[in-house]
Formats: sequence, structure tokens, C-alpha cells
Amino acid sequence: MYESDYILRVINLMGIAFRRMLDAIAEQRSDDALEVARQAMEELMGASAGALDRLSGEGLLTLLSAGGELDVFHGRLLAELLLHRALAYEEGGAPERAAAERERAQVLFTALPPEDPDDDSQGGTTR
Repeated sequence: MYESDYILRVINLMGIAFRRMLDAIAEQRSDDALEVARQAMEELMGASAGALDRLSGEGLLTLLSAGGELDVFHGRLLAELLLHRALAYEEGGAPERAAAERERAQVLFTALPPEDPDDDSQGGTTR
């Protein structure tokens, strides 16, 4: 029950964050989008965004695999968040930062198993 509540809470928070980020990007407020991304990243990962920003894609993968198996739920959300950050950096005139975020996201996406739309067991569990 607790795990299910946690998963729903995180999904709801990330959905709100993604929407706020996309709205800010559409309104050419990339700084606001990046601030929302910072807050969402800290909430999702339980670590400072500054510390997470110092990690490469491989470093993020190692962090998400600390228990021995990749945390698919957090990995997928973090990869999506990194892609949204890349959009904000691109809009804000920082193409190098955007490329770095896309590269970190790609490392995560490559390590994740393919999504199965009929499989509800992916939420919060590792594979």
C-alpha cells in the first residue's frame, strides 16, 4: 500500500513538474523551467541537483543501481526529466548544456528495459 501511494505521489509530482516546465519553455522562461527541473530532480532523487549535475550518465546509472539492480521507475523519470531540461537549456541559448543533458538521458534510456504498456509491475520495482 505504501509503495503504491509513493508511486502515485511521485508520478503526480513529476507530471505537474513536466507541465510547468513545458509551459515555461513555451513562454520563453527557460530560467523558470530550469528551476522547476532542479526542484523535481531533488524530489525524485533525494539528493541535491548540484551533486546530481556533477555525475555523468554512467554515474547516474551507478547511483540508480546502488542496490544491485537498476531502479527502472526512477531511471525512466530521471531520463525524461533530463530531456525536459535539455529543452530548457536549448531555449535558453545553451546548446552545449542541452547536448550534455540529452547525452545523460540517452545513457539512462539505453540501460532501461523497453516499456511494456500492459505491464503495471514496472512502477517502483527493479528489474
